[in-house]
Amino acid sequence: MSGDEIKQFRKSVGSIISLNSFLSTSLKREVAEEFAVQSMELCSSSSDSV
Repeated sequence: MSGDEIKQFRKSVGSIISLNSFLSTSLKREVAEEFAVQSMELCSSSSDSV
């Protein structure tokens, strides 16, 4: 998620938010990092194919 998207979330408190994705949470840092790595790899591979 980009910094601009995070800023938009902060501005949208109390409003309806629509995402073309999903959010995941975890109490375990390793799990969260694995999701982040997978997401970065997907973004990188999809931008390479454009």
